[in-house]
Amino acid sequence: MNEKKSFVRPALVSDAREIAQMHIETWRTAYAGIVPDDYLASLSVDTREQGWLRMIERGTPNLWVAECSDCIAGLISFGASREAGEASTLGELMAIYVHPKFWLCGMGRSLWLAARAQLQRQGFTSVMLWVLEDNLRARKFYRAEGFVENRERSRNITIGGKVLAELYYEVTIGK
Repeated sequence: MNEKKSFVRPALVSDAREIAQMHIETWRTAYAGIVPDDYLASLSVDTREQGWLRMIERGTPNLWVAECSDCIAGLISFGASREAGEASTLGELMAIYVHPKFWLCGMGRSLWLAARAQLQRQGFTSVMLWVLEDNLRARKFYRAEGFVENRERSRNITIGGKVLAELYYEVTIGK
């Protein structure tokens, strides 16, 4: 692994467009062959920018970025679990994306460790996430970070007209 120096910080309103661009480029690479090509081609920076802008302005869930060489290299979104009926100590990793040119550089781990520390400070003792079953790169990353798949929990979602299986992962982060 070739580690690159990065700085993880909360996202700013001024980051929204660059986040949108990075997010789309990451989706087009990470989800090629998983999500329909026409859907990936239709992703709009303007539309995504507005979504990220709303999230940043709301301040919830947390949205942090990894900045490297004066560019947004990755993002992580996290907060309280959105799953109905779950314990108040269960956090959720809602999104983590690293631009492909920064894959295998430790950027994802830096984002996760920063989010994990913040979740611990907020009183969460475990963290869950949903990941596309076919996203093997992400699943490998989560396993390396201690997440365990719960085979009893899975669901289907539809992206671009295609039904995709999602798997549930969870990790304990504190007492």
